[in-house]
Amino acid sequence: MYTYINMYIYIYRCGEDGFLRGVLNRVWVQVFDASEEALSAATNVNRFKDQALEEPGVIYLEKSFAQRAAERKEAVVHQLMVGNCGSGAGGDFSFSNGAAAGELGFQVEPASGKVDAGAKIPVLITYTPPPGAALAVWNEIVLEGSLSGGAPATSLTVQVRLRGFVPAQL
Repeated sequence: MYTYINMYIYIYRCGEDGFLRGVLNRVWVQVFDASEEALSAATNVNRFKDQALEEPGVIYLEKSFAQRAAERKEAVVHQLMVGNCGSGAGGDFSFSNGAAAGELGFQVEPASGKVDAGAKIPVLITYTPPPGAALAVWNEIVLEGSLSGGAPATSLTVQVRLRGFVPAQL
C-alpha cells in the first residue's frame, strides 16, 4: 500500500538554563511508501537549501515597522518578550547599542534587566520616524543584545534587525 504523508515541522530548542534558543531546524518530511523501512530511512529533501545554517548560540529576530504609520508621523510600539522558562537561577538580558538605535528613531525600554526563573519581561521597542530629507528612506539597524545567567550559567547573543520608514519632507 502506498500513501503520501507531507508534514512541516519546527524544532525548537530550550537550554538547561531555561532560555528559549529559537528555531533549531525546519523540516519537510515526505513519505510515499509508508512501510517500516521507508519510515525509518533518513530523508534528503531540503526545501530550505537557500537558507544558511545559523550559528549556535545566536538568536536572530527581525521587525519592520509599518510604513503607513510612519507616513502619518505616528509612533509604533512592538513588544518583545524576554522569558526564562527554567526553574533554577534567574538570567540577565541587555541591549548594547540602544544609543545608536535612538539616533535612528528606535527606543528600547528597558535596555537591560533581570528575568527570574519562570518569569517574562516585556521589552518595548518604539519607532518614531525622525525628520525626513528630500527622499524617503528606510532606517535599519541591528540591535545587539545578550542573554546570560541561568543554571548552569550560559550566554547567548541576540540580534534584532529593526527597520523603520522615514517619509520625505517636501
